[in-house]
Amino acid sequence: MKKIALFICALVIITACKTIQNDGENYVADATPPADYNPIFITQKMEFDSNEKDSLQVNVSNVRYEGNKTTAFIHLINRRNTLLTNASNKKEIWCEVIDSTSLGEKIINSNIIEYKDKNSSPISIAIVMDHSGSMGEERARNMQLAIQNLIENKRDQDRISLIRYDNKIAVHANPSKDKDNLKSVHKINGLEGYGSLTATRDAIIKAVSILENEPLTHKRAVVVFTDGYDNSSKLDIDDVVKSAKEKNIFVSTVDYGFNVDEKMLKEIANRTYGIYHHIYLTNEFDYVFDDVYTRLSNYYLVEYDVDSFGEHKLKLKICVDGKEYYDEYSYDNTPPVGSLVLLNVLFDHNKSTLKKESKDAVKMLGDYMKANPELKIELHGHTDNTGNPDYNLKLSDKRAETVKNELVSLGIESERISFTGHGDTKPIADNNTNDGRANNRRTEFLLK
Repeated sequence: MKKIALFICALVIITACKTIQNDGENYVADATPPADYNPIFITQKMEFDSNEKDSLQVNVSNVRYEGNKTTAFIHLINRRNTLLTNASNKKEIWCEVIDSTSLGEKIINSNIIEYKDKNSSPISIAIVMDHSGSMGEERARNMQLAIQNLIENKRDQDRISLIRYDNKIAVHANPSKDKDNLKSVHKINGLEGYGSLTATRDAIIKAVSILENEPLTHKRAVVVFTDGYDNSSKLDIDDVVKSAKEKNIFVSTVDYGFNVDEKMLKEIANRTYGIYHHIYLTNEFDYVFDDVYTRLSNYYLVEYDVDSFGEHKLKLKICVDGKEYYDEYSYDNTPPVGSLVLLNVLFDHNKSTLKKESKDAVKMLGDYMKANPELKIELHGHTDNTGNPDYNLKLSDKRAETVKNELVSLGIESERISFTGHGDTKPIADNNTNDGRANNRRTEFLLK
């Protein structure tokens, strides 16, 4: 483990700072962290052991919500920042999962699914690095060194693309799994060629445009690092979220220091189902990138259905030898106007008849439209690529129409509902697997 010594220093101005000596190199942090600063960085992995109970931390990293379906991404961590694996089959410890709304509490009965390095999908990551003037030469170099370490330690099957930005955006490496190639183009050169204003949102959307062409067999994620406010992007938060969600791309954000737009970065991560970190010390650069990378391919999943739109609070409780450990996560699954949202409805193979178990999802949407009579809806039907494309187009159209008819039967005016079919032209998953084809056979809705 790296030996770190902290020395207090004074700046020319009144701001306090810390110098961190790390293997002979000096790093400068913006300011002393708040007194309650206690970040969690996963640094290693081990199998779950009940003897770890006194140091157990339950961490709901994010919650993905689409229509009536909610998926929680969970990590179990001990106080030595070790990720605890192989706990999904220990049913007795997962003692309570509750989803609460203003209407009451719902106890969730759900299987716990675990994904680990060896069984999780390959990942394609776009690393988006702030090179605006506020970063400074030394901080920029230290960020670059952390990314170099990430490249060196990545899994062989994972692909990385590298993007640097200030008020301009440059792709330094298109997606590649070749470590030598990535290291050759990733120069440790500070702010050379950069140093102007900051266009974080525009840089994220550029990264999304690169990842959308990556194989659907890969989990696709953007990881963006910044130390300041976005002061030159042409696009706003809703543009970022819409672009990422429509292409099924996660966005994780890392901000540094005090002079940052924490609200914007946290919102982008939360709404795109990514991971958010706020750090203060440059010796944490290695840790934070490793943490995000580890969480992307190692996690527990809890999936469940909800029956209303609005504000929810998920409470997850782990019980070990009479002791309880829990975490809470609040989210709002209200469908945003102008964004495509998945409607979790199922059809039998090659048929357009709505399955019985899908009617609750349609009813939930119908209730929302009754409560918001000014809204109109556009339904989008999709199929997998099995069969003739022309036939698939007609089938997707019929399935969207079936959902419309169900909504009309619930009392929604027909003129408020339009529909269209896309056939197999807009896959979001790999059509070469059963799970991928199932994900592609979907219906989405757009509120207008």
